[in-house]
Amino acid sequence: MNDNDSHKKGGVLIKETAKLLKSYFVESAVISGVGWRGRVRCHFSKYRSSTGWSLCKKLPEKIKEYNINKKDVKLNMSIGYAVSGHSIGQMDMLFAEADKNTYEDKKAKKEQHQIKLDR
Repeated sequence: MNDNDSHKKGGVLIKETAKLLKSYFVESAVISGVGWRGRVRCHFSKYRSSTGWSLCKKLPEKIKEYNINKKDVKLNMSIGYAVSGHSIGQMDMLFAEADKNTYEDKKAKKEQHQIKLDR
């Protein structure tokens, strides 16, 4: 966002995304920002991993709802997630799997957008 627009607008999008995630995940997850590309990590306890999986799969619908209700700010994000029964010794693998899934989601969105443009 900041490369194409202003840092101020990018900051607004980051804040709006944080509000959406906080309201959506409530107390199910620990949400943390990681990296310079605006990546967000949601960590679920082992007792909530199935809940976390379900919530992540439904997040695109929550984003659509948000965008319908907000006229001035539109959110768009690629989502990738990974689940494990425990995180000890698994974090590098979980981050890599989530990143891979994020890029697959981003690629699918670009292809879908291209199909719409070609019509």
